[in-house]
Amino acid sequence: MVRTCFFSSFSSIGLTYSSPVDKPSEPLTFASVRETLQHIVPLCLDSDPSLIPLSCQIPQTLVTTDVAPESDALSGATKAEGDVESEDRDPDDFSFWEEQQAKRICSAIKQIFDVEYVPEVVVADANLTALANRILVSREMLSTSTLIP
Repeated sequence: MVRTCFFSSFSSIGLTYSSPVDKPSEPLTFASVRETLQHIVPLCLDSDPSLIPLSCQIPQTLVTTDVAPESDALSGATKAEGDVESEDRDPDDFSFWEEQQAKRICSAIKQIFDVEYVPEVVVADANLTALANRILVSREMLSTSTLIP
């Protein structure tokens, strides 16, 4: 059974909207948590391509032109610099413009996974894989603490 969670978010222009996100089914797996984060993190970061993880971005198709790539030295240099920058960055890394974006991610995590984090934790991780692992460990710790008499 798929449970849908609606979490409220605030865009950079101050409008409130609700976004439906399916809660992963129990038991939680790394893949299901990471996939859910791939949906909520871009929404919480206002879908800004400069902030969201590369793993969440839609690949852009190459535009063909009549000019041969070798003849355009400027575009070749720009592409090479961009490729180096992309290679240095972990595809799951994301960044923030303001603390409110981290608060949105915290709120969504609380509503979807029943785990509460302060924004500083999300800012410190700033990576889908690290955050997914943190959620799984937190959920495991919470479930074992309720079993202790």
